[in-house]
Amino acid sequence: MHNDHFWNLLAKKLAGEASAGELEELVSLIKTYPELSYAAQQVTDLWQIQSPASPHLAEKALEKHLVKLHGMPFTESRPENTELAFSSPTPRRYWKLLVGGILLLVLIGAGFYMNRSGNSGGNNQLTKQTEEVFTRPGTRTKLLLSDSTVVWLNAGSKLTYSQPFGVNDRTVTLTGEAYFDVKKSTKPFIIHTSGIQIRVLGTAFNVRSYPTEKKVETSLIRGRVEITVDKKPGDKYVLLPSEKLTLTTGQKTVSHSAKRLHEPTVVRSTINYLNTTTIAETSWVENKLVFDDESFEEIAKKMERWYGVSIRFKNE
Repeated sequence: MHNDHFWNLLAKKLAGEASAGELEELVSLIKTYPELSYAAQQVTDLWQIQSPASPHLAEKALEKHLVKLHGMPFTESRPENTELAFSSPTPRRYWKLLVGGILLLVLIGAGFYMNRSGNSGGNNQLTKQTEEVFTRPGTRTKLLLSDSTVVWLNAGSKLTYSQPFGVNDRTVTLTGEAYFDVKKSTKPFIIHTSGIQIRVLGTAFNVRSYPTEKKVETSLIRGRVEITVDKKPGDKYVLLPSEKLTLTTGQKTVSHSAKRLHEPTVVRSTINYLNTTTIAETSWVENKLVFDDESFEEIAKKMERWYGVSIRFKNE
């Protein structure tokens, strides 16, 4: 099932044009792919708040949106010889097209993008499918996977996994930063990221692995995780709550919050509690931007992703 079909069903529901069968299909899709429910709820809430009070306002809002997409300046009164590359909608199409515009603007404005690819069988049954969820700089998003695991995806990040998720395994690939609250299960939850593999059964932790940074960090809040370093598969590190493992990819060294101080490549550390309620490593989940013992370069990178801007340092 393609994303386009899901959003079309949701648009028809919001426009009041969905049949009983289409409404049932929409409910079924959300049950099959629970990660869609969060985005759908955001769109529904925004539609209920911002839906125009009259067809005239609906037409104006749609017209502004389409003009913007076509890169044309909008004025309340256009010269009569100005032609736009779209036709006037019928009354029933006001709402359907406007819903589509709002869906697009909400998803773009939230920085949330989902890409789905795969092969389907003869009966249009999906046999293999890959989901990719992106967040652009300046945005964050929250996902609910079909095994009830909750994932907060930080700015400039990507999460990749296969559907149906959790049937054969629970494996994801992360680029960027994410906070995982993993649903407990007999099937291990495995995260592949730059330089390490993380294996858990049920726990909460933060993983930071941006391609532009030399460090890969795993910070455990509760439960237990087992981490394997790709270049040293024989070494496994088990983290306990409030411990952090840092892999420095540039120097190929590991800093680990463990008691085994006799290991030359392993140094223990703990996650940073700024106060009784704030943890530096996970403060972004609460929409807080925190800096602690970081270089100007690291601060600049954080701010660039957080605000979606470019920062340069100049010598005066």
